[in-house]
Amino acid sequence: MPATIRDVAARAGVSVATVSRVLNDKPGASAETRRRVLKVVKDLHYVPDIAARGLATSRMQNVGFVMYKMPPRLSADYTSRILQSVEEELTRHGYHTILVALEPMTSLFNLKIIRESRVDGLILIGPRFPPRSILELESAGFPIVLVDNTLNETRIDSILWDNRGGAYEAAKHLIEHDRSRIVFLRGPAEWVSNRERCAGYQQAMSEAGLELWLVPMSDTTIDTGYEAVGQALEMYPDLTAICAVNDAVAIGAIRALKEAGRQVPDDVAITGFDDVSWAALNEPPLTTVHIYLEEVGRSAVQRLVDLIEGSSQVPMKTSLATKLVIRQSCGCHTG
Repeated sequence: MPATIRDVAARAGVSVATVSRVLNDKPGASAETRRRVLKVVKDLHYVPDIAARGLATSRMQNVGFVMYKMPPRLSADYTSRILQSVEEELTRHGYHTILVALEPMTSLFNLKIIRESRVDGLILIGPRFPPRSILELESAGFPIVLVDNTLNETRIDSILWDNRGGAYEAAKHLIEHDRSRIVFLRGPAEWVSNRERCAGYQQAMSEAGLELWLVPMSDTTIDTGYEAVGQALEMYPDLTAICAVNDAVAIGAIRALKEAGRQVPDDVAITGFDDVSWAALNEPPLTTVHIYLEEVGRSAVQRLVDLIEGSSQVPMKTSLATKLVIRQSCGCHTG
């Protein structure tokens, strides 16, 4: 009979609630308790229901590239550039790519490629995956690499980029343009990229002795950027610059500013983050932080192949460099 969460709790000598906290990557359990629970999960081969069946014992030479379908936020360009480099690197290592786009809130355990043991490992793209799903598969010995995501309480293989440093450089650049009333349009606080980019903005503002002006958003899309500017103008009518959490938000913000009669960059300077292809084509062209997405894909594959082939079992958190790309939306005049 398959192990249950109660079996895990009994063997680890903790409550079911503690096991739940550990598997959901929530605080409230010590490092030693967390280690003990995850060891019992692995020892008992605990995974929910059918998902436990036959995590493959023989190689299929397939890797799942999995993401959640998202509202429009210029994500097609973002994910396609990562996917292209993933496919190229996997081919070099003798693996095939299976692309999966999940509907919102769909469990990883409902994936046929998991239930039928069709892949040797997963690359999970983006911050929307529930920690519990990630931890249950990882604890069962399933190789996983997160991209643009990590867990708060548990070490797991992750590929990130210098979100904090990139946002710091963008905010600092606006400050050097003598902009002192700078609003940061931030996304969901539970997403690591949003937290780190907000921290970079806060660092630059604090170093300059400037007040923090924050406007939260429920998502990071063109629409939420557009809506957030309405809130920003009500809260901070004398704002002179906007540091947007990503390019989609920045592009939505520019549209809203134009409709409000504010000229970009003369009245309000603005920066984005990601450097999607639309950034250079926007009017005005968007100053933004460039992510080396092709390198992100290659790094994710190299790490996953190491896990699949048993070359390394020590969790690694990799952070790749970023670069500020200067265009016109910040007030610079480039040729």
